[in-house]
Amino acid sequence: MIYAKIDENGDVIEFPYNDRRLRRNEELLENIVEVDAQTNKPTVKWDQKIYHDRVERMGDGTYVLHYQNPVPKFDSPEKRSENITALKKQKESLNQRLFNARMKTLNESNPTLEDEAYEIQYENINTLYQNNVDILAQIDLTDESTWDLIDSIKYS
Repeated sequence: MIYAKIDENGDVIEFPYNDRRLRRNEELLENIVEVDAQTNKPTVKWDQKIYHDRVERMGDGTYVLHYQNPVPKFDSPEKRSENITALKKQKESLNQRLFNARMKTLNESNPTLEDEAYEIQYENINTLYQNNVDILAQIDLTDESTWDLIDSIKYS
């Protein structure tokens, strides 16, 4: 959750507002409001970053965060290349670990291969895993035109 501190008129006076005492699902002080940070969040590619622009108070009393346009995350081609190399390895590793963990959970909960529900779950897990393997295989670290494929990886 992300919060803002407001004045008596409902205008934002501090954003983001951080207080270690704030806990999820607890009632907020009357001068602290939750800010919707998802509604206006732009799509950001792996090599981009975004900054907060402003918080707008809506007619219904909610507060919505607006963002600036995405900007490059890396200040040099070398750093961009280093990052895609590391990111690809991380995604490959995570894909394999998730597949293994999901299969272990599936096998522990459904030990019989004849079970139709097991087969469907297995197919779903395997399809997701294999789609990611195929996408990762298409990412050529020497060909920048393939790097944006990293954003196509899905884990659920």
